[in-house]
Amino acid sequence: VRVNIKRLRQKLSDENIGQLQTEYLKGLLENVINHKSPAKEYSPERYGLEVISDRFSVILIKIENLEEMFSIEAVGLKPDSIRYAIANVAEELIDMQGCKGYCITLQNDSMAAIVNFPEETENGQAAEKILRAIITEMKSFFEKCYYAALSFSSSNELHSLRDLNMSYGQVLEAMDYRLIRGKQQIIFYQEICDKRNDYHYDADMEYELASGIKNGDYPKTQKLINEMFEENVYSERLTVEAMRLFLFELLRTLMRYVPREYVPSLEKLMTDTARETQEKVLSALKEYSDLIKNQTDKPVGLRVMEYVEENYQNPDLGVSMLGEIFGLTPSYLSRLFKEQANENMLSYIHRVRISHSKDLLDSGMSLKDIAEQVGYLSVGGYNRVFKKYEGISPDKFRKRK
Repeated sequence: VRVNIKRLRQKLSDENIGQLQTEYLKGLLENVINHKSPAKEYSPERYGLEVISDRFSVILIKIENLEEMFSIEAVGLKPDSIRYAIANVAEELIDMQGCKGYCITLQNDSMAAIVNFPEETENGQAAEKILRAIITEMKSFFEKCYYAALSFSSSNELHSLRDLNMSYGQVLEAMDYRLIRGKQQIIFYQEICDKRNDYHYDADMEYELASGIKNGDYPKTQKLINEMFEENVYSERLTVEAMRLFLFELLRTLMRYVPREYVPSLEKLMTDTARETQEKVLSALKEYSDLIKNQTDKPVGLRVMEYVEENYQNPDLGVSMLGEIFGLTPSYLSRLFKEQANENMLSYIHRVRISHSKDLLDSGMSLKDIAEQVGYLSVGGYNRVFKKYEGISPDKFRKRK
């Protein structure tokens, strides 16, 4: 964006004006060009841009199915062609509303249309009506003709070209809200700017959910999850950040009572819509509930062994945690386990961890990494337990092998 003016004059030709305009508008949106930048050097006229008033809004366009579109035989366009078509249609629709507009590519799957309203536009409601007409027509056209799944967000009206960065912040925040409302929506910043940050997930709800999980009661857990999402998410009273905090608390509960291989990763779920997250959580609970039902005929000792073998890497694994998992007091579960397995429960956990660590000692991993891999928080703790059960230190065991 920061181009020398003399060089800029030389470059400003029919061949590269489009690229320079795109860089200029991206600079305004991303605040590379701001109020402190020299007005003469960064005036829109120098980039061949026509400005008809000091009234602007930004429309953000996200292509949800870009990779699939060019594989559809009826469409047959590559991503560049699809983006080119969107830009042309957007600018034509903006022009039909009596406005001036420019549409640029921001990232592979997102574009921004800058809408410059005419001076005679009466008020903010009139501007919103214009934006809604542009977006609705564009959404309908690309869904019918290109099978495109487009999501749209729009900013409030601002009164300076150099305030486009504020508009860009608004459309990004509004677009983020599609995680709650769903994809292929039209979201105006004004609709989401007064949402709340307090979600409802208290100790009683967590206890009820934990009880249903431990007993393999899927109908109960399904009902609880659905009620939580209806109250916190689909009521659309929360900000996206508050929704993410709610999901984090919910997944933290799942990870305490459900083996990790059944729980979707937090990183992946945070990029899903609320509906997709809900479906994945319920699917995980259903799979785990079915597993528990299939295991109810097994002795508790055997079920504990299987659980330890699958979760020995968890540093929190211990008598208290297993008591919660199996719905028994730690002392009672310990007594049952010793009667059935003829071994102390904590001793069994250590033996499983040490056994797995012996395989890792051949791999060349550091003792610190091995300790963490098998559920120990420190090398010192791992060394002490290893020596107790094997008679020598892990380092000597490795050298002997």
